[in-house]
Amino acid sequence: MIGSDAELDEILNAGENIQPIQKPPAADIYQSMIRAWVNEKAAPDLLPFQHDLVSQLRFIVETQQEGVHLRYSGQPTFNFLKFIYGLELERIKFVLRSYIRLRLGKIQHMTIYLLSDPELRMCMSDEELFFAERFQTLIQTYHKGSYLGNLSKQWQALDSDEMPFITVMKPDLDTAVFCRVTQDVGDLQINEISKAYQRVFQATFLFKSSHVKIDKFDTRPVH
Repeated sequence: MIGSDAELDEILNAGENIQPIQKPPAADIYQSMIRAWVNEKAAPDLLPFQHDLVSQLRFIVETQQEGVHLRYSGQPTFNFLKFIYGLELERIKFVLRSYIRLRLGKIQHMTIYLLSDPELRMCMSDEELFFAERFQTLIQTYHKGSYLGNLSKQWQALDSDEMPFITVMKPDLDTAVFCRVTQDVGDLQINEISKAYQRVFQATFLFKSSHVKIDKFDTRPVH
C-alpha cells in the first residue's frame, strides 16, 4: 500500500549518489512534522517554530526530487513509479506549506502582540520575524495615511495604550485544548487548587491553553 512508513523512507531516500538519511528515519521526521502542524492548528497562540523539522524536510525534498529525476528520467518503463514518488513528495510539501501558511496567518492576526514581547519574537523564525515586521510597517503606513496622520503624535502608534479604538489582537488562552503528556514527569498538578494526577505519562487531558504553558512538562496541545 502506498504511504506506508517503509515505502515513505524508500521514496525520500531514493536516488543514486545521495546519502540516505538514517537517523532519524525520514518517515519519523515526516510524522513529527504532521504532529507539529496539528499542534499549531489546535493551539490558540503561536508555538515555537520547528527549525530542525522544517530544515530537515526541506533538505530531503530538495535532494530526493533531484535524485528521483536522475534515477528514472529517460526510462519510460519507470514513468509510473516516478509519478508515484512525485506524489509522495508533493504530499510532504503540502504539509510543509500548510504548517508555514498556518503560522503566517496567526502572525498576521496577532502582529502587534507578537512583536511586543521578546519571548514571543523568539517563537518565530528569522523569515517569519522579517515578515511580521514588514507586515506591521505596511499596516502602520496604511493607517497613518488613512486617518492616524490627522491625529496628534501620541495617538499615531497602533500599539499605543492611549488608543482606545485600537484593539491589539491576542490569543484566547482560556480556550480548551487537548494535551498529551509526552514525558514521564511523575505526578502532575496544574495549580494549587487542582488535584494531583498520578501516572500521567501518555495520558490525555482537556485543559485551558494557559495551563499547558508549564516549562517543566513537554506537553503540547493536540487536536
